[in-house]
Amino acid sequence: MARASAAFSRARNRLFAHLGEEAVLSSHPVPVPAVISRNVELIGEDGLVDRVVTTATLPEECAPRAGDSLTVGADVWTLDAPLRSDADVPEWVLLPA
Repeated sequence: MARASAAFSRARNRLFAHLGEEAVLSSHPVPVPAVISRNVELIGEDGLVDRVVTTATLPEECAPRAGDSLTVGADVWTLDAPLRSDADVPEWVLLPA
């Protein structure tokens, strides 16, 4: 089991290295990699698009919290709410700051 966990950890780190952008999270003292996804359609209970949002996938070890600000280049957002948390890769809905 430890070998599988190590393999998934390496794969996650490679994804952040290739797809992530350097970001500054207000609650974290050093820059973190963030994968920003724009125009993400959230489906409502009726099966229709409820809203279109921007999301950020962040490493769990940076301990993101609702209300933190996230800066990527000239763009600044506020972490609104977790969209999902698959094991150790949380994804957050972002609001423009």
